[in-house]
Amino acid sequence: MLFLGIEILSISLYVLAGSKKDSLFSNEAAFKYFLMGSFATGFLLMGMALIYGTTGSFHITRIADFLANNVNELPAFFYAGVLLMLVGMAFKISAVPFHFWAPDVYEGSPVTITAFMSTVVKIAAIGAFYRIFSFCFSSVQSAWINILQVITVLTLVVPNVTAVYQLNVKRMLAYSSVGHVGYMLLAFVPNSTTSAGTIFYYLASYSVTSIAAFSVLQEVEKANSTHSGFNGLYKRNPLLAVVMTMALLSLAGIPPLAGFFGKYMVFSQALQNGYAGLVIVAVGTSLIGVYYYFRVIMVMFLKAPEEEPITLSVSSRILLVLLVLLTVVMGLFPDWLISLLPPK
Repeated sequence: MLFLGIEILSISLYVLAGSKKDSLFSNEAAFKYFLMGSFATGFLLMGMALIYGTTGSFHITRIADFLANNVNELPAFFYAGVLLMLVGMAFKISAVPFHFWAPDVYEGSPVTITAFMSTVVKIAAIGAFYRIFSFCFSSVQSAWINILQVITVLTLVVPNVTAVYQLNVKRMLAYSSVGHVGYMLLAFVPNSTTSAGTIFYYLASYSVTSIAAFSVLQEVEKANSTHSGFNGLYKRNPLLAVVMTMALLSLAGIPPLAGFFGKYMVFSQALQNGYAGLVIVAVGTSLIGVYYYFRVIMVMFLKAPEEEPITLSVSSRILLVLLVLLTVVMGLFPDWLISLLPPK
């Protein structure tokens, strides 16, 4: 069922990425996503076959029980299956070095589809990743934890450094989205039994702020703006500039917004479990993120506008205000959000 769910979701996204039929970039995004997604699916399915060959079951709970009772008697091909599944799932969550599809697909897809992929789809993929590796494969953690740490470091460093060189805001947000996967993976590394609340909060805060950022981007693109559409945005429409600023500050981890507490929870949990090195890397990449986020903010407020003012509909204004309020409320009352998780 996990495989079917992932693939039904993926096939839908292949179509949605190319839904802007008159755009060459949209068609290219769908084609790239389809080819690379199909290739990654092969890794995932082969890994599942090897796991089935070892345990004789496709049921996650039964697999976990089998591994716990036979942890010292597992054949070598079982560990190959775990690594193949790790590769396949790392592609689905766009973790480095399996992220190469994400920036091009995010940039080429329509903005609404990009927002959907970077939030709802990422939540589903991270949920599947957590279910498999923190629950099903927890008893063989030594087989994958070191590889996951390497992937985490790469996912923290590579996209954040690359985002600095992006001149297109949409592509910068795409690399930023990949970079935030690294912070989520940092919650997997320390302690698989206590990370559910941290991951849930980080996903919720990241999703709200990303939707806010992409909503602003959609309005800017709707106004037929070019790549310089964010120049002087505050003078073109103050609400758009303020909402974008709040979203970028939250993504950068500036208090008291939701993004700050998401990173604080991830970092504190990692420190408590002795992963100071990973936290130092994560803090460093956060500082890099502050640079490229603030660059957009300065452009919006300090540069002279090059295009006409932007007019928003009433529904758009209500949506933007609600997203900003959610970002602030989630930052001020993080315990309330975590309390929504069902008890174990």
